Amino acid sequence: MPNLIKVHSLFEDYEPDKLFDTIILEHVLEYVDNPVGLLKLVKIWLNPKGRLFLRVPNANSIHKQL
Repeated sequence: MPNLIKVHSLFEDYEPDKLFDTIILEHVLEYVDNPVGLLKLVKIWLNPKGRLFLRVPNANSIHKQL
């Protein structure tokens, strides 16, 4: 897909050369030391009308309760 950019980097080291229309973070925030700091970075990386798709595990799910 010509409009897809996949990045493999530590968030702390990444410096984009352009803003993104869409950023997808799936099951990331539960693994970083500073999730609020990461979200602040992602906000900077997005176009003003850009979208962030975020998914984190549900701590109340039956799988986590077992």
